[in-house]
Amino acid sequence: MRAVSARVARSDEDFEELWPIYVGSSDETRPVHSAVASTATFGLLLAMALLVGSFGISGPGGTLRSSTQPAWDNLRKFIGSGQSTSLREEFRGSLSGWTAPAQSDWVQLADAVRPGRLRIWSNTVKLTNYHLEFMGQIEHKGMSWAYRASDVDNYYATKIVLTSPGPLPSANLVRYAVVGGAVSKRASLPLPMTIKRDMLYRVLVNVKGDQFTTRINGQMVDTWSDARLKAGGVGFFAEKGESAAVRWVSVNNHEGVLGRVMSYLTIFVPPPVLP
Repeated sequence: MRAVSARVARSDEDFEELWPIYVGSSDETRPVHSAVASTATFGLLLAMALLVGSFGISGPGGTLRSSTQPAWDNLRKFIGSGQSTSLREEFRGSLSGWTAPAQSDWVQLADAVRPGRLRIWSNTVKLTNYHLEFMGQIEHKGMSWAYRASDVDNYYATKIVLTSPGPLPSANLVRYAVVGGAVSKRASLPLPMTIKRDMLYRVLVNVKGDQFTTRINGQMVDTWSDARLKAGGVGFFAEKGESAAVRWVSVNNHEGVLGRVMSYLTIFVPPPVLP
């Protein structure tokens, strides 16, 4: 594996940061690592739940005895703990579930939507910790999305910006915070992957506490933190000169047990091993 440092330029600060990024091809994804990690982790959780439900402690000497309570009762309580939310939008009908400015300029296509001014998914506005996942395609210049968005003046934004033309263009990942209508903590770093014209981008953003992690087509590309916005939903937008088509989007929160397991997996899945 080869590690390089991507230099992050910040427009509102007088220093630069060096970000360690593992470089590989765009064809490298991590389904094997993810599948093994998720299966092993969830299997361990199930085994622990069954074990706790099958035994107990009794007597002054602390004698281990078999419990009369079925193990599955504890398992059901474990799985049922916490509230979970799973949402998916494929943009095949009305956009009434997306808050709109006075004059909306979103365009519905046959199997996608072309965002304009920022619109926020109403069902996600009250969420705090969640996985945002979507698939989109850049039509011109860039593709932008928002998270922890409560309104058009408060949200975190990330975008893929094409920086050179041609069949194999280069691109940067740009992200920043909008708090009280003011842009801050803007950073730009090169995407450590091969970009092809008209390629599909499958983006996964893990939003947990003050930590935000972004993966594109299975590859980790960015992680950063900011503690100012505590809750808010997801949205899409396009700035002047940008055009993109978003095919679908899904949001799963971290409050249910499966969401909590997946949030840990997002942190611990290792980078790809290069030949």
